[in-house]
Amino acid sequence: MKKWITSTIVATCCIWPTFASADDSSSKQYPVQMITDEAATLRKGATTSYPIVTSVPSGKQVLVIDEFTNASGELWYRVQFDNFTGWILAEQLTAQKETNVGNLMITSETATLRKGATTSYPIVTSVPLGKQVLVIDEFTNAAGELWYRVQFDNFTGWIWAKQLTLQKTNIGKLAVALENGVALRKGASSSYEVVQTLRNGEIVQIIDEYTNSLNETYYRVDISGKKGWIRTNQLYVSDHLPEKLPTYYSVGQTALVRRGASDTYQTVATISKGQTIAVIDLFVTTTKHLWYRIDTEKIKGWVPEETLKNAVVVAAPNGLDSQQQTKTYQLSISVSVANVRQSPSTNAKVLTQLKNGVSLTGVDISTDSQGAKWYKVVLSNNQVGWVHETVVQVKSTSTSSNTIPSSQKKAVVTNGAVVYESPSFKAQIIEKIPKNIQVTMMQTVNDTSFNWIKVTSSTGKIGWMPEFEISTPKYVYAATSSVPLRRGASESYAVVRNLGANERLLYLYSYNGWIYVETSSGIRGWVPQGKTSTVATNSLIQPKLKTSGTDRYIEWSKTNNFSVSYSILSDNRLKITGGFSHSDIPTFKIEGIKSIEQVDSSLILTFSPGYTFTIRNYGDRISIKILETGLKGKKIIIDAGHGGHDTGAIGPTGLKEKDINLDTALLLKAELEKYGAIVKLTRSTDVFLELAERTTIANSSDYDAFISIHADSYSSTSSGTTTYYNVSTNFNGPKSVKLAQYVQKYIVSQLGTSNRGYKEQEFYVNRKNELPSILVELAFVSNPKEEALLKTKAFRQKAAAGIRQGLEEYFNNF
Repeated sequence: MKKWITSTIVATCCIWPTFASADDSSSKQYPVQMITDEAATLRKGATTSYPIVTSVPSGKQVLVIDEFTNASGELWYRVQFDNFTGWILAEQLTAQKETNVGNLMITSETATLRKGATTSYPIVTSVPLGKQVLVIDEFTNAAGELWYRVQFDNFTGWIWAKQLTLQKTNIGKLAVALENGVALRKGASSSYEVVQTLRNGEIVQIIDEYTNSLNETYYRVDISGKKGWIRTNQLYVSDHLPEKLPTYYSVGQTALVRRGASDTYQTVATISKGQTIAVIDLFVTTTKHLWYRIDTEKIKGWVPEETLKNAVVVAAPNGLDSQQQTKTYQLSISVSVANVRQSPSTNAKVLTQLKNGVSLTGVDISTDSQGAKWYKVVLSNNQVGWVHETVVQVKSTSTSSNTIPSSQKKAVVTNGAVVYESPSFKAQIIEKIPKNIQVTMMQTVNDTSFNWIKVTSSTGKIGWMPEFEISTPKYVYAATSSVPLRRGASESYAVVRNLGANERLLYLYSYNGWIYVETSSGIRGWVPQGKTSTVATNSLIQPKLKTSGTDRYIEWSKTNNFSVSYSILSDNRLKITGGFSHSDIPTFKIEGIKSIEQVDSSLILTFSPGYTFTIRNYGDRISIKILETGLKGKKIIIDAGHGGHDTGAIGPTGLKEKDINLDTALLLKAELEKYGAIVKLTRSTDVFLELAERTTIANSSDYDAFISIHADSYSSTSSGTTTYYNVSTNFNGPKSVKLAQYVQKYIVSQLGTSNRGYKEQEFYVNRKNELPSILVELAFVSNPKEEALLKTKAFRQKAAAGIRQGLEEYFNNF
């Protein structure tokens, strides 16, 4: 290979604008149609220093998909025009007039898509009855006919308006998130920034609908004033969703109440026709069955969607606002005389006084400026008042308890678990229980925010602990940096410490808009729920096991296109690191992988003996192919360097490098296939391929390795064999180093040439490759002695055997 290859092919990259996080409710919503009010230039970036992509004539329509203000304070729009995407200065565009542009429409009959807005224009394609199209422009021709310019599949053209009907959508309806971690984005594609994540059961209102260029349909939604885009398949639309929680209903039929959101759960009660219930939460099952969590004075549990089909929304009991009726608290006066005040303040008017032992029902809780808790209570005359926490004793909202089989054990999942003498935080502490130590469960008692569990510790002590100490861990994340962790559920409490952005917190329980959490170091405190997220901004989520033919993959989705790298550890361990702070751990077993765990911000996979892997990093996911060791079944791309008019180096007697490379590649293919490998050649004849074409073959494949064959050239005395790899830009640099090491070892042994070693270099086919890749320089064609060897079939066959042996050792090792 001649040295000019590396000197003339230089990696270049554009510096694209980056977009700051913004609340979608206060920024423009994209995509939106605009028109050029003068001839405009579409550029690669958001300054006039960037190259021009194309020119856009005055009066042309463009689709604006994002915006950016550069360092000079100029506002630029990122737009799509015809088949081009780029940036236009904002002052060259004006808002599109109000038309049907951007609406989804369906064909009311089989329609013809034409090149222009009359029937005299040629037909581009036919659009079958009932198919959906996106309207991007409209025009009334000389005959007075209204035509729409539309996008359908990969076609753009004109359809007569009478052949289209406005699509009936779910705009204006309420919908509920189908799962945890549903991303609310700034725009209608996965490339847009996530501004909020939703948990299963959260309610949104649909305000718009859009199908993007990938034919993915998104809803624009409003959740508590914040607007953004969600994939339609992540929302469940129902005509029976409450506008807010809690909402009170008078039920229209008798229904069973279950302990959980499924017919498989135990029945805990029956509600009768006409009974009033409060819906306090929602849950959608994997089969898209909606369940309501209900709460009455005596009944708590779950009912299916069908229960509310004939229900009527009613006012909250006692005339109270339903927002104040989430929970009820059974209280008793614990002092000689207690004041009941008009509002939650010691300065408020006293409504009445109650004596020791009087029972009350609390319907809400508030915190005053001193951080003290007040209970809102309903008096015997239905008057509402407030009592201070120091004058009442809180009883359980339910007197029922369940006995648990004595053999049922659970491990403590927190760092700060203790056993109390009775089910109360004010009770005496009996014992501290370290994380991962098991306790035996005996009995459970319901409380206002969580259950208490009576347990026997490993030392034989009996007492009570909150259920969250032994429940399946649930995590939230600090939504921004410097989120204060406080000693109590109010901003008046002291700050324990400030949390870092995306810091993972163990969720314990919630109260009055605050969440009680535990940090990874075991510190506990309170954070406002609005300053947390159920998914870290950068996370590996939703692990899936996929198959393609005989290949098996474990894949994680990425919440953003963040950087990822990996390293190979001892004991068959793969360590994945990068710009993420959390990884979902699979709950299913994977043949070939012993364990998967998150350690700090890294994901560590431990493979079983006899297994190895190939890993790929994509913008939206990472994919790990699980491989049995050995060469059989491995997929390998062989690249014969140069070809066609590009002869490569030429030896003293006229031997052309391109011919050496091709013949060796063909011999290597036969050699590898003999041992059960699957081989693809970038070229099998004397044709020319651009370097980018060669890497495109690799990067668009699901193969496991890439080998580029070359002959070296420098001087008549230069000699030996070299193998090159790249780690500076190749994601699979760690694997490429190992591949180069093994191939160099065996090819030198086979050829008997001097060993020039395996070295890092920035050859294009390594640098731009996403597979483990190497470039082998067999020998120097510029050296008469080595040229003579390169001419022989025997030498080329030995080279093929050496590369095959190197690949064998590579695939036999982790």
